[in-house]
Amino acid sequence: MPSTATKAKTPNLSDIAFAYGKHILSVLMMLALSPKRMAKRLGYVPHFTAGNEKGIVRSGPFRLRPFTRSDPKGFNNAFEWRNFPVYRKTRFQMIAVENGFADHRGHVFSERFQPVRGAIQPHPQRPKYVLKLRREGISTPYLANGEAYRAPAPVIVLAARNQDNYYHWLFDAMCKLRIVGALHMDDQLLYMDTRLAFQRRTLELLEIPQSRIVSPGEHPLVCSQKLFVPAYQAALPRHHYSITHLNWLRELVLKDPAADEQQPRRIYVSRARAKIRRLLNEDDVFAILKPLGFQKYHLEELSMDEQAALFHQADYVVAPHGAGLSNLLYCRRGGARVIEFFPGPTDDCFYRLASDMDLPYRYIISNETDQPFRMGRHYTIDIDDLRRTLEILG
Repeated sequence: MPSTATKAKTPNLSDIAFAYGKHILSVLMMLALSPKRMAKRLGYVPHFTAGNEKGIVRSGPFRLRPFTRSDPKGFNNAFEWRNFPVYRKTRFQMIAVENGFADHRGHVFSERFQPVRGAIQPHPQRPKYVLKLRREGISTPYLANGEAYRAPAPVIVLAARNQDNYYHWLFDAMCKLRIVGALHMDDQLLYMDTRLAFQRRTLELLEIPQSRIVSPGEHPLVCSQKLFVPAYQAALPRHHYSITHLNWLRELVLKDPAADEQQPRRIYVSRARAKIRRLLNEDDVFAILKPLGFQKYHLEELSMDEQAALFHQADYVVAPHGAGLSNLLYCRRGGARVIEFFPGPTDDCFYRLASDMDLPYRYIISNETDQPFRMGRHYTIDIDDLRRTLEILG
């Protein structure tokens, strides 16, 4: 009996041309009938609001404060320090958005779902920025985050993607909280993360009740009759710290800065338990430091208050680059020498913090020149460089 199976038809050139023509025609029709839908299909998002749109009010002063410190010092003379430019203008804006929306990463939208400039900073590389927004679902917030939670009162948006980082919490989120407190905005709800212990502790110190908190974890998308966005760019414009904010944080956390003889004077901060930037020859490094009176600490084992007390009594701090060095804020002015380890070219955030605290600072760069630079990679440092740095700082 002959087989009834038939061979699949192989498309010829005319079939392929017809399919492509049909696709091009549908795209042209879509573009003509619905430009917005076409733009979303191509990955583009609505234009930023220019600030003069109805329902968006901006206000805030400008102040000048140049950074006049010299570059940090190290032994890698061939290393070109990536010293970010310093903005001479320090800018604060309080943006009020009527009937606006905010998502769990801190992106703020107008009533028409247009991203609000200042709440979402434009990226210098437009194509990458568009792809970034597309991945995060910014062009379609409802699809990304579900139905919006309508808050019963005005909301101050403090949510951000980096609030689980101790450094960004202290110098970004807390800076905005200070401005909110100075403006006596005590009746509004706060849209911010409070999952971590150091986040809850700072809110306790500020006496902010839990009833004012709207959790981004529970409500990925919120809307309110009025949103307030403290776009305080002076909080962290390329690590250009506000001295007023540094002093405010110190007074808030260091309630009783009296000397404690039980605290060690020389500390080494270990990143052995970190996921990134681990120091692979830490045992060799600590073998040099231990005879000099250094004690090793894993800061994730300490509370925020314990970390502040530890650094406040320190005379010497040696640490790989990481958020733990944010605690240099609590050192006595001019009272501690600092050595920071880097896997490769990076920014100078902790050097500037040490400079503002009048702390002598040196850095050591990994000498693994054959390894491709990735800021998160594990690395080693030269032991001889460490010995020479210790001799110079004393």
